[in-house]
Amino acid sequence: MYKLPYYFEEDHETVIAMMKENSFAMITGFGENYPVATHIPLGIEITDNKKYS
Repeated sequence: MYKLPYYFEEDHETVIAMMKENSFAMITGFGENYPVATHIPLGIEITDNKKYS
């Protein structure tokens, strides 16, 4: 998958802050006859300087 540079954030602290402020993401796809979407929760835990999601 091509990562467009204006949608890519390299600063991990900025990404973690965004995940904490916006705790849901959206997955989209195409059903049999129409587009479908669902929300999934995001979570992140930092233990001993290791990141888990």
